[in-house]
This record gives sequence, structure tokens and C-alpha cells, in this order.
Amino acid sequence: MLSDVMNYFNLRNEFDQAGYYDTENHRYLSQEMTAAIKKGRIIALTGIVGCGKTKLLQQWRRALKQENAVMVARSLAVDKTRVNLAVLMRAIAYALATDDKAVNLPKQPEDREHRVIELIAKHKKPTVLFCDDAHDLHASTLAGLKRLTEIVRDEGRCSLLSWPVIPS
Repeated sequence: MLSDVMNYFNLRNEFDQAGYYDTENHRYLSQEMTAAIKKGRIIALTGIVGCGKTKLLQQWRRALKQENAVMVARSLAVDKTRVNLAVLMRAIAYALATDDKAVNLPKQPEDREHRVIELIAKHKKPTVLFCDDAHDLHASTLAGLKRLTEIVRDEGRCSLLSWPVIPS
């Protein structure tokens, strides 16, 4: 059936390989999301299945990396119901680490939080954590991320820690 549709419309690429088509709405949304990140806001990007949330965020993440104005971290954990704050902090550490030692975060919460804040401060740039399907995260994990954002901001050693929450 898909091949019939592709043949009928003379399409050469699969839909997921067709590329990214920037529209005025995409540019506006990206501008607003970037402003929200610079203010340390929590972002929830929602929409119906298939409306382009993931494509938009992939493009936006690439653009942020290329711009090099922020440090981009990404949680790759698949089973969101088991993801806790320590797992997301490790995702941040992986993105910011310059050596293997930096990724080995302490197990004690207080020591771990200090180490993550040091890693963020070391880069002297805002850090953004992308987390797909964050609606499946436990409420205490989201509350912990919010608190971490506040601590980083209070430290004054770095602009912010923020993350887009991308339900699909």
C-alpha cells in the first residue's frame, strides 16, 4: 500500500527520509523555545501522533548543537517508567564529560548533585536536556529536575538547566 501511494504521487524518498521542511510556524516555535530555554523554563511540546514533534525537535537539537551556544544533553533511556533523577543526571554527565571519570557520578545524592553542577558550570554555557516521552516519567523525577534547575540557577555559575519534554 505504501509503495502504491509513493508511486501514485511519484515520491522517491520514504516519508521518514524526506527531510525537514522549515515553515514560518516552525521558525516561530523554535524562536519561542530558544527564548524559554534561555530563561530556564520547562518546555512541553505536545501534539497529535504524526504531527512532526520528533522531527522538529531533532532539527532543533541539531541547530542548538551547531550554534554551540548551549550544551545539549539527551536521555536515551527507553523505559521511562524506570527512569529516575539519577539516570537523567547521568545523561547530563555523558554530554558534558571530557573524560571517563566525569561520567562516573557518585552514588550519594548530595555528592552527585554537586558533581553535575560542577560539570555544568565548567562549560559556562546553558545546558539543555532533551527527554522523549517525558510524560511517562514519575512526578518525583520531574520535580527533582525542576529543583535541579533552580539549584543550578541559584549557584550563579551557569545560566540554566532546562529541558524540552516531548510526549509522543
